[in-house]
Amino acid sequence: MACRGRYSSPTYEENVRALAEALSPIFCLCLSERWDILLMWSYYAEGHQGLVIGLDTNVRKLVGDEFQRIKYAASRPTIGYGDENAWKKAIFTKAKCWQHEQEWRAIRVEPTEESCKVIGEVPPEAVREVVIGCRMPSNVRKQIAECLSDSRFAHVVLHEAYPHKKLWTLQRRRIALSALIA
Repeated sequence: MACRGRYSSPTYEENVRALAEALSPIFCLCLSERWDILLMWSYYAEGHQGLVIGLDTNVRKLVGDEFQRIKYAASRPTIGYGDENAWKKAIFTKAKCWQHEQEWRAIRVEPTEESCKVIGEVPPEAVREVVIGCRMPSNVRKQIAECLSDSRFAHVVLHEAYPHKKLWTLQRRRIALSALIA
């Protein structure tokens, strides 16, 4: 039986729902400092079938309103009632087990359709390199070649990732655009 007129603290689920609602008008772009993290190739690039795009984060249109390194912590951030920075704590903090990602995030608060388009469609001048996954299917390689053949991407350096022969690491070799079509 509930007591009337008395305040009861919200449940964990209610807090999560409230935070999700507060974060809904925020667009987030996640980046990593490194291209060669095996785990990230496995779970973000569909088992090395994807690609990495090396970006120049100095391009202002790319980074949005806030851009900062993720803080990795053993416990969830403490968010107090009325904490105006609660959403930043939630967005810029992750569990320590993810610190191998060396992640940065760019956010845009209350994004408009135009601002999402700017972040969603990376400005060509921001693209510095593309690293092709070592298991990328040939039809996808051809699609990447078509995209990069646009003169706006003439400055982009193209690499192909491959596993090191002895170590559990990735290496990359520079390749010509024509190698994607072959």
